[in-house]
Amino acid sequence: MSVRELVDTIVRLEWADFSQVQGIDGPAECQHRPDMFTAMRRSLLLTWSEELLESYLEDVRNAQATGRSLMSEKYAWMMESTDARAFEGLGPLLPTPSYETCERIERIFRFFLVWQAQANVMFPRMTADGRPLLADDDRPGLTSFETYLRSELKIYSPRTVRIYEEYARTCWQNGVNLAVENLNNIARQYGYEDAFDAERRSS
Repeated sequence: MSVRELVDTIVRLEWADFSQVQGIDGPAECQHRPDMFTAMRRSLLLTWSEELLESYLEDVRNAQATGRSLMSEKYAWMMESTDARAFEGLGPLLPTPSYETCERIERIFRFFLVWQAQANVMFPRMTADGRPLLADDDRPGLTSFETYLRSELKIYSPRTVRIYEEYARTCWQNGVNLAVENLNNIARQYGYEDAFDAERRSS
């Protein structure tokens, strides 16, 4: 598959999973917006390497074959920080990443913390309605960038997390900001040239 075929396949499988997630308070508003889900997930996944996409697609397919809902697990992990009481009954049901994988997740997060902080400064209008940066601001109904990212990384296989860490380190060394690349892709999804164009034209 080409990169775009990999992305389209992943997004299609993710939406099939995500649209069936049962929240405590019923379906979330975003579960009625496949257009928005597709735009956001495509924008993110298009920042990935082909190797990373192939590995994650295998994760998604393996989960589907065994009856796991990765999207349900991701949102359950978020509740560890946003709603600790509700998480008490969910935590024991979740596959727990190994110590090594948790260490890799921490290193990935450190790259993205810097990247996202830089993106927030560079594109204040584009990011104004986004998630708060740190988990200190988590509460029921509001999930920070930190918690969202950590929760997503926890549903990946150890192999995918390893590939992601290696890819993130390479991007860091080459001066590539993956948070900015994601914003560029989001802007293009909505008809702008890139994030700079979207930021300028939104003023």
